[in-house]
Amino acid sequence: MAECMEYKLSMFNNRIDREAETLLFNSRTRALVKLDGAEKNMYFLAMNDGVRISEYAVKNNEVFTDLYTNEFIVEYDKDEFDLLNTEIRDLNNSKKKFNFILAPTLDCNLACSYCYEINHNKIYMNKSVIDVLVNNIKNLVLANPNEKFNIVWYGGEPTLAYPVMFDISRKLMDIIDSQNIDTLLLTNGKMEPDLLNKIINICKISSIQFTIAGDKINTNFRRGGTKKKCFENVMRAITSIKPTTKKSLHINIDKDDINRQDILINDLAGYDIWNDCNIVINAIKYHTSCKSISVKELADYQVTFYRKINKKFGYNYKYIPEPIYGFCDSQWLNSYIFDPCGNLYSCIEDITQPCLAFGNIASQELDMSLKKRFYPIYDNECKSCSVFPLCLGGCPRCLPRSKAICNPLKYNLDFFI
Repeated sequence: MAECMEYKLSMFNNRIDREAETLLFNSRTRALVKLDGAEKNMYFLAMNDGVRISEYAVKNNEVFTDLYTNEFIVEYDKDEFDLLNTEIRDLNNSKKKFNFILAPTLDCNLACSYCYEINHNKIYMNKSVIDVLVNNIKNLVLANPNEKFNIVWYGGEPTLAYPVMFDISRKLMDIIDSQNIDTLLLTNGKMEPDLLNKIINICKISSIQFTIAGDKINTNFRRGGTKKKCFENVMRAITSIKPTTKKSLHINIDKDDINRQDILINDLAGYDIWNDCNIVINAIKYHTSCKSISVKELADYQVTFYRKINKKFGYNYKYIPEPIYGFCDSQWLNSYIFDPCGNLYSCIEDITQPCLAFGNIASQELDMSLKKRFYPIYDNECKSCSVFPLCLGGCPRCLPRSKAICNPLKYNLDFFI
């Protein structure tokens, strides 16, 4: 007689209990189901039955069958953590996604106190680098016509080099239009709105990301002084952009911001950003500072902040988190990071340090085998964490360390779903 298969609940299941409902969310598959009274009782029964679920139950009980189909229940001998790591490496080594992160200059018109870039050289990409860069991008796109391509404008402050952006974009216009390439602009928002909108139109910018550093006083203090009016410039820029361009506002905070949340919200209140702008709360990443906010503090701050702006402005913060399969695009094999001189880097944080480049586009063929790869860092706690696919242990590059950095979703997942 054939041995019967046994099953177990997925390690990536997250049960969210509310007054009116119980939800199940799987962080690896992104599956989300609602359990009614009987289904909820069946699930609790499986939890309390020594984690082993019989083959008969999976095949003959409709609740268990549905849960198995959506991978809330898996084969007992399946190593889900190993499976996830295999999926991560396969996707990171895939040739189905190409990113071109372009820094037309490392020059910057601000002086952010927490910036990780150590050298803002006033170097701008010249014509010879532009021509070789455009030729390489065209060749890669034409050789991979059915794959996904992204262009990210980075810096320094990329808009300071808007003539370079115009030149590259015009030379790539035929493939940008035909291949539907997404283009993202990361900017500090100091550019005049008319010129910023011209950049958006000529460079076919599909999404744009702005950043502030807390409320108006803290942002202006951290980014070069009150005379530069960084907060006001960013908010003016956001509200000047046409709705057809996706926009996001990243608000970076540290311990000094925890008790200034209402000030921040009042500073934002006068701007129309609540219906068409994605608002993201991040922690300022200090390599050495007592001001760094903990993950739990960040999670709590996010909950109270989003709850307040939902009540006051109707901002919708609900979403279903996605597994990330790589902390950032730098981990992908075909992620090309270029500085103004055509140097090629493994990580975006290295871009002001030419000694860390692994090649140059003008002097050789692109050899991505030389790229240093950064794979997830995880410890024993990660191996039992139900939200690990949403964070992968944090940035594997930022600091030498043996312990992973958790994602705030570990503490506030139920709030967002």
